[in-house]
Amino acid sequence: MMRGTNSGLLQGNPPTGRRLALPGADFIAVDGDRIRSVQGYFDQKTFVEQLGLQAIVVPTAVGPMMFGSRCAVQP
Repeated sequence: MMRGTNSGLLQGNPPTGRRLALPGADFIAVDGDRIRSVQGYFDQKTFVEQLGLQAIVVPTAVGPMMFGSRCAVQP
């Protein structure tokens, strides 16, 4: 569970100041005793809704749409 407060810009929109609690998972790849990569995933629909925004689902044929983001860290 990731927790935080929206205190920065989100796609050009001002911060809402709302607190978030997002379910998610981190997948860590190791090589011996070193971390090779970290990939984090979270519930993007919940993220949008907890900010007081509306998630709109459209057919793939209409075009790509993104909600939230994924991050990956590699040393």
